[in-house]
Amino acid sequence: MRRTVLGMLLVAAAGCAKTDPADDIGRFAVTQTQTEGCGSDTLLAAPQTRHVVVYLRRVSAGVLHWRQGDELLILTYNPQDGSFTSRGSRAVDMRAEGSDKPSCIIERDDVLHGELITETVDAPAAIKGEFRYQFVPSANSSCDDLLTGPTPLATEMPCALVYEFVGEAQ
Repeated sequence: MRRTVLGMLLVAAAGCAKTDPADDIGRFAVTQTQTEGCGSDTLLAAPQTRHVVVYLRRVSAGVLHWRQGDELLILTYNPQDGSFTSRGSRAVDMRAEGSDKPSCIIERDDVLHGELITETVDAPAAIKGEFRYQFVPSANSSCDDLLTGPTPLATEMPCALVYEFVGEAQ
């Protein structure tokens, strides 16, 4: 009897933990094409084209989740026009730890802006938009020497890595 009650509680708890499948917007085969870069033979070089699978899920009226592999982005969503946006930033010292040179702190600002291309509100046929990664040395950083040599950080600073993307529903 105890096992039956415990089993019923576990099944009930698992049922409560599930989310409504209606919140799944869909799975998209996405092609990202680079339209701007920081140099082809640099540390910030990136592929010209990337192919990924993206899962979109509605979390609330104004929030979507964009899952791409292990990465999860939280998007601000405007249901009136189907647009979505995500912003993030981080700063990294590009010098090797223990370097005797002044720091070269690069601030990276990431912006994803896109839209659902819909035939109906609940079943988008596609998504499209842009990823923008902006790289800017922070104030008082000394990075000039990292822009030369056999594998420079970038061809110039500041620079941006930009991908336009389109994705078809699968």
